[in-house]
Amino acid sequence: MIRKISNERSRRWLAVIIGISTSLPFAWACSSSDEEPSGDPAIPNTADSSTSDGGREHRDAESPKGDADAAGHDADASGDANEQDAGDAGDAGDAGDAGNLDPLRIVQIEAGLGASTCARRASGAVLCWGTNGSGELGNGTTTDSATPVVVSGLTDAAEVGVGFGYACARRTTGAVVCWGKNAAGQLGDGTKTNRLTPVSVSGLTDAIQLDVGPGHACAVRAAGDVVCWGSNENAAFLETYGDALTPVVIAGLADVVEVALGEVHNCARKASGTVLCWGSNAYGLLGDGSGNDHYTPVAVKDLGNAAELALGASSSCARQTTGVVVCWGDDGWGQLGLGFNVGTRATPDLVADLTDAVEISAGAVHVCARHATGAVSCWGSNNDRQLGSGSTTEQTNRPLPVTGLTDAVGISAGGRQAIELQQSHTCALRATGAVVCWGNNASGQLGDGTTTNRPTPTTVVGL
Repeated sequence: MIRKISNERSRRWLAVIIGISTSLPFAWACSSSDEEPSGDPAIPNTADSSTSDGGREHRDAESPKGDADAAGHDADASGDANEQDAGDAGDAGDAGDAGNLDPLRIVQIEAGLGASTCARRASGAVLCWGTNGSGELGNGTTTDSATPVVVSGLTDAAEVGVGFGYACARRTTGAVVCWGKNAAGQLGDGTKTNRLTPVSVSGLTDAIQLDVGPGHACAVRAAGDVVCWGSNENAAFLETYGDALTPVVIAGLADVVEVALGEVHNCARKASGTVLCWGSNAYGLLGDGSGNDHYTPVAVKDLGNAAELALGASSSCARQTTGVVVCWGDDGWGQLGLGFNVGTRATPDLVADLTDAVEISAGAVHVCARHATGAVSCWGSNNDRQLGSGSTTEQTNRPLPVTGLTDAVGISAGGRQAIELQQSHTCALRATGAVVCWGNNASGQLGDGTTTNRPTPTTVVGL
């Protein structure tokens, strides 16, 4: 959300949202595993209250992450070409604002870059499901689960992100906690020890936005700068090789409102709508047209009104304030969505047949967009039927509609970043509060109680 939203406008939107929410036919069937355990100790609040206030001030500038109560904001922003607005979902994304909703309502869905998925309730509780070999479900075990289980001790999440074998959550205080695999320091606690329940990221108390990559994570702080931690293989975010076990500041960034991560590259969106990227420039990932790697951020060429970012393993996309989407990088699976295959693009190019996008999300080699109508379209690889169209084609270079989905208020595309290990799925949050997922289900990441792959949306049980 590039444009600062006034408090008055926020109150007006909240009034509208509450009115809509109370009129919808909610049907939450909560299993016993969903009950927030009263015996779990709360994660210590290490954030300083003065910095957390600053975080809330900046949440108007966050990117949408699938908040059901933010759908109206997104649609408003996409239709206004004269106002640089990323979708206003940041206000409603705060679990504190969401407290006026039913606390059990799902307000964010996040399909992981591995074989797990997480969802955030309005109360701030987080539930996860799928593979759990490294403790990425956060419930204190390493047992896989094909239905949602509660992340232990986490009751005030404002945003959640799921990587490959680990996950992180931004708390309402501005602190960040992570859990799961920690072989490269991706949990940010100063160690390389896996954690089965959330631990605090060292020294981070004022985060306003969070993104989680396959092996490293980054956060935008209240001052508008960016910090990252975790795997720095191939100099993914720092010029000097070596993992970062605690957050380090990325030089050359200020006035940032959103950070997005790929496997070996990263991008940041500034309040002005400009985008800067750094890391590997293979396939033209950085969008500057040079083909040269850059370890300090460089501007994406001819992109000045970005409202949201979505990065895949080897491609980058941006939603613009007008509702169109541009992509650049590798097109080997049609993930640029141009309507024809081009090999690579070193600068942004328009996605075909898409003019009303209000949200985008990228998996490893596929991308999805939510339309203002509530419909969802996806393009790119379909090896795991992650496009949701029911088609058996292996890939498509233009958006295809997801079968039977007309009321989405949030989307998330996931999948393993390494193409040779591709295992992709996609999820959507519906206006009713239900969650549906489709694609690969080998580890139960679709949450329907089975391990059966699904070519079209299937409902997650127990939410």
